[in-house]
Amino acid sequence: MADEIGPEVETVSTGPRLVKRWLDQLELTLRNEAELSGLLGHGTMIGSAREFFVARVLRSILPPSVHIGSGRIINSTGISKQIDIILYDPKCPLMEIQPGQGLYFIEGVIATIEVKSLLTKEKLIQALDNCGSVARLMPSVSSFEPLDRLGNELFRKNVLPKECLQDQVRWKISPRNYVFSFTTRMGFDAIKNTVNEWYTENGSLTTAYYSMLPAVFATQGFIGLANDDWIPIHPGEDVLETMKKEHGVDSRVVMGLWPTQRQFGWLAIRIMHDVNVRLGLSHAQHQVPFFVDKYLSAQDYFEEDLMGKTGWFIIWSRKSYTEALAAKLGERNEAGSHSENLT
Repeated sequence: MADEIGPEVETVSTGPRLVKRWLDQLELTLRNEAELSGLLGHGTMIGSAREFFVARVLRSILPPSVHIGSGRIINSTGISKQIDIILYDPKCPLMEIQPGQGLYFIEGVIATIEVKSLLTKEKLIQALDNCGSVARLMPSVSSFEPLDRLGNELFRKNVLPKECLQDQVRWKISPRNYVFSFTTRMGFDAIKNTVNEWYTENGSLTTAYYSMLPAVFATQGFIGLANDDWIPIHPGEDVLETMKKEHGVDSRVVMGLWPTQRQFGWLAIRIMHDVNVRLGLSHAQHQVPFFVDKYLSAQDYFEEDLMGKTGWFIIWSRKSYTEALAAKLGERNEAGSHSENLT
């Protein structure tokens, strides 16, 4: 008899599957809570999206040591727009006028999140503008030697022009930006066109390696992922050939956009990855580095949610850069002629 042999062994899912299952269940719970709060008139979905997101989302996945604030970010030469959520390194000084609100040094910023209850075109542009204002702030470094080593390592892996390597290094040491909304009435075409127009007009178009777009853009029914070393985006050989013909041989995808039902899970695993990379996790005595990415099955998410689905890609090319630069120079010349006429 089975009970004479011993207790039945329970089959337990592997770590990554448990994490994905936990995140999926949490996503359902959060959606229900957010909808219920809006229906009950508590204002969570209208005026307190940030507070709800901090309390129910970030506190569920972040280590307690990560400081969560809201305000503006500064470097030695500039200041950002007002940012909804700032994830901050607790080792870095800050200037808060009250707990959780103030000015934050770019050197201590791990990431920023723009949170919208209902995403419209205006709010999407505003969120991208806010992300761009952070991306324009360069951290101050005490030594360029580590950056030189990083640049040399990247050059060995990818033989690229100097300006591309510089942007790759800048991307690696800059804070990550994310955009999240609970709901939207925008369709896929409206979203992709708005993001593409913003990138063409405001993105860092010198190279494809520092686009100033958010690392993750997540809204109801859609996901956008930046093309970086977290999940390199390969659009397929047929798309690449079309890109080369229409945009030139040096064209490159900077972001992919797809319709998908999962939104919170994508954002959560990227945030956990970026926090782990930025703050580090290691054995104190033996200095052995630990990584949590094996639990954060980004590739599984990609294969399950996006593989085989029709996506849309935002593309950098030398041609688009030249055209955008010429347009900006034309605007400046026109503004100059107007000012001369006024005088």
